[in-house]
Amino acid sequence: MNQSKKNIGAIIDTYAKFAANKSDVFLLLVLHSTGRRHRSYVQTLDFDVHGMLREHNLTDKCFVMEQILGDEGIARIFKMSDCLIYPSIGEGFGLQICEAQRCKCIPIATDYTSLSELVNNYKGLLIKVGAYVRGPWNVRRAVIDSNSLVGQLEYLYILRKHNAGLYKKYQDTGYNFASNLTWDSSYGRLKEALNKVINKEDIVDLELERL
Repeated sequence: MNQSKKNIGAIIDTYAKFAANKSDVFLLLVLHSTGRRHRSYVQTLDFDVHGMLREHNLTDKCFVMEQILGDEGIARIFKMSDCLIYPSIGEGFGLQICEAQRCKCIPIATDYTSLSELVNNYKGLLIKVGAYVRGPWNVRRAVIDSNSLVGQLEYLYILRKHNAGLYKKYQDTGYNFASNLTWDSSYGRLKEALNKVINKEDIVDLELERL
């Protein structure tokens, strides 16, 4: 992931705090995870990832993968990982969260926009928002509470070592949720919602104001 909104700098800064006194953790940072052509996938990152890793003395605790991965490659990485760190400043949906859940990789994501619904109720762990800022087109973006992310990493680390049952509950809950997100099920829910609108069962009166 090489979009600025994925907040890669926050991943490195908070991982450095979490990993400071641990010899059994490792961060795989994937900067180019898709072959789809999109302006945001080929843009240059606005910070020096390798410089940040050197600054935090993380070169032996992190590997930067800078290559295009297909669906199978992404799935292999998720299946060998304990968690996905996803401190995004905001998402429209968050497909990577569902991909991780399908591979029983526990997501740790910002408690904002769609991510709140995708990750709540044992489907993953949520990161508290510390502040909000305005981005391009006046879109409100979330700034994570870095201590919250460190705390969630510590919590999952302890579960992984000492509470296999609860750790598995997070894995299974996320997996079951993501498994139900199919085109067929989505079509059924959309059709039901449209039928309610057509039959005027769920109409909300709105006052429109000219801009």
